[in-house]
Amino acid sequence: EMRRLRELESQGRLVLLKPVEAFTENGLRKAFQLYGVKVGDSVLLMDSSGGGAATAEELAKRGVKVVVTRGTMSHQALDVFGKYVIPVIPYEKLKIEWIEGLPYADSESLRNALKEVRESEASKMYEQIKSIVEDHRKELRSRDSRG
Repeated sequence: EMRRLRELESQGRLVLLKPVEAFTENGLRKAFQLYGVKVGDSVLLMDSSGGGAATAEELAKRGVKVVVTRGTMSHQALDVFGKYVIPVIPYEKLKIEWIEGLPYADSESLRNALKEVRESEASKMYEQIKSIVEDHRKELRSRDSRG
C-alpha cells in the first residue's frame, strides 16, 4: 500500500492534504507541529466552522496553496483566503482516499475543482463590474435629466 502510495504521489496522481483537526489557533499549531505545514502545501480543515479572519490569516501566511473544507466556513475567513488568492474547495468536490490515516486527493479531481473555483470567481467579478458600470450609467442619466 505504501509503495503504491509513493508511486502515485511521485507520478503526481495523488496530493497529500495535510489535515487540520480544528480550524482554531490550537488546531493550527497542532497541525503545524505534526505535519510541518509549509509553503505550497494543501490542507484539509476537518472542521472549518471554528476559524475567523485571524486563523485564516495565520494559515495564509504559512503559504498554503489550497484549503479543502469540511463544514461551513465563516465569511471573514473566506474573505481572507480570497485576499491571498487561496482557493477554498468543499470536501465533497474531491475524490479523497484515506491511506494510513492521511487524506490524499486525486489530482485530477483537485485540478477540476480548482478550475471550477476560478471560473466561479471570474464570474462573480464580472457581475460586480457589470453592476458598477450599470450604476454609473444610471447616475450619468439622472444627472443629464436634471440638467
